[in-house]
Amino acid sequence: MTWTNKFQQKKIYDFSNEVLEEILDKIFKANIEEFDKEGLNKFELKLLLRWNVYLSINTFTDRFLRAITNKNRVTKKQINFKNLFDHHYTNLIEVTLDYYNNNKLNNNLLNNIIFILNNSNQKKVQIKDTNRKKYYRKNLHFFKLKTLIKLIIFKYIYKIKEMHEGTEKLNLIFSENRSFINYPFIKENKICYKSRSIIRNIAQKIFIKRYSKFLTRDQNKINMISSVFANWIDHSIPLSILENLNERFLFYYKLLNYLKINTFHASTGFFTNENIKIFSILLKRKKIRIIGHEHGVTNFIIPGKTNFMSHYKTLDHFLYPNVFLSWGCEKKGADKWKNIRNFNLKILDAGSVYLNHINKLHDSNYTQKLRSNNKSAYLIFYCASQFRQFMTNLEEMTPEDNLQHKTKVCKFLKKVIMKKNIKLIYKQFPENINRKNDPFFAIFKNEIIKKKVIVSQENSVKIMHSVDLVVFDLISTGFGEAISINKPSIVYTNKFEYNRASPDGKKINDLFYKHGIFFNKDSSGIKSINAIMKDTNLFQENAKNLTNTFKQKISYPISKSIFLKKINNLI
Repeated sequence: MTWTNKFQQKKIYDFSNEVLEEILDKIFKANIEEFDKEGLNKFELKLLLRWNVYLSINTFTDRFLRAITNKNRVTKKQINFKNLFDHHYTNLIEVTLDYYNNNKLNNNLLNNIIFILNNSNQKKVQIKDTNRKKYYRKNLHFFKLKTLIKLIIFKYIYKIKEMHEGTEKLNLIFSENRSFINYPFIKENKICYKSRSIIRNIAQKIFIKRYSKFLTRDQNKINMISSVFANWIDHSIPLSILENLNERFLFYYKLLNYLKINTFHASTGFFTNENIKIFSILLKRKKIRIIGHEHGVTNFIIPGKTNFMSHYKTLDHFLYPNVFLSWGCEKKGADKWKNIRNFNLKILDAGSVYLNHINKLHDSNYTQKLRSNNKSAYLIFYCASQFRQFMTNLEEMTPEDNLQHKTKVCKFLKKVIMKKNIKLIYKQFPENINRKNDPFFAIFKNEIIKKKVIVSQENSVKIMHSVDLVVFDLISTGFGEAISINKPSIVYTNKFEYNRASPDGKKINDLFYKHGIFFNKDSSGIKSINAIMKDTNLFQENAKNLTNTFKQKISYPISKSIFLKKINNLI
């Protein structure tokens, strides 16, 4: 049973956001040495720590409520308490990937909580201090020499005034010669136990204060679980933003004084790149312009607090920049930005150079090979969305509901490929490396053996270019990619995702349902596929105005030259 059957999901994620704000506030007031040395004010500390504390609170709360809901349904009971960590993480990417995808870690966390709920003996619950293995400190001489040469080139040859994060998408817009310099991540021997102890104590007290309502009859168990929570929060703070924080600040302070840039462009780094975070804090102090770039497509999800399903996850994207460039292309702008307009931030619809670029990713050799091996077959590509064992945040569909939805989609596709001339190509979401939990492989076991179904690891856009039809189970960047290259595309969607859309987004969704591009019943989906197979051009022509509206709102392809000219005029 999922915890959302017992607790109201909206109340829980609003509650978790309150816990987040309280922890950040208490950490700021604790005057922790490493943060005080850099003179971080309350807002700057939030910029630095929000993502990892948000991540740790959301993931822990999900496992905690899951344990409460299912503690009596465990078939194999854990006989002892397991320590979760033997070291602190080096950087935010490591933290994020493990808290998201490390099933062993998350299962051990869940089982530890269940163990405490079923065991009142406090002596059996002992959390050991992290005992980091000894590492030799990385020699930075070569990095410093390389950086010095690069900075001289930046200043005197390229004469740069702008710098960008250097992601794959931003490299399509700006010269790689102006990309960001990342300070190395160091496996430090010395752990700041004093500062980490302060943070753990803060987390422990707030957990007892806030989470006791879930276990009102047993304060002893709440106290024990609070230690597990504090440990989880502590390890979400990597060495890079505590032990190595001061030298990282010093490096970017010197870099800024040397280069004198006037504009910085960034995107995903606001979440998971501490170097970008630190650099941006220093930029804001100097009142240097920061421009944020959207990096994907959602189903018109409104960031921030809403009446249905608040979306706090993406707020880091809007705390740093002065200007934010969306993938839409309307003067009015999509209504999904209504909450962000309350920030001290200017939203500009600039379009997406990436979505324009992917038209060039058509690989004729791959298409020829795929077609030669599947002569006369009608090729359908099922481009799957993420599928994890645990929730990454409290705002998303539960794994149980997601499993049910994906199973429904797979059974639908199994009906579709019963036609002799249809073959299915399947690609898992990139992080789904474990086939064990993916229902696709059980449902299509025989078809995979018979090569009626092809499991591919090829680039998704390359596959899209080479097939006849693309099927999605979620409105995402993939759908934006497919309609940008004018590939027939349909989405087997669900009520949860529909309800998350903004008012204008729901209207567009309704039109997509009416046309048959979106559907939530097998019969509607089969009707759409039959129409596409019968006359693809007619189906696409009838959908043209609708897909153009979608693109203008949130996923408009635009050339690099027009994009640059546009933002220079707007900013």
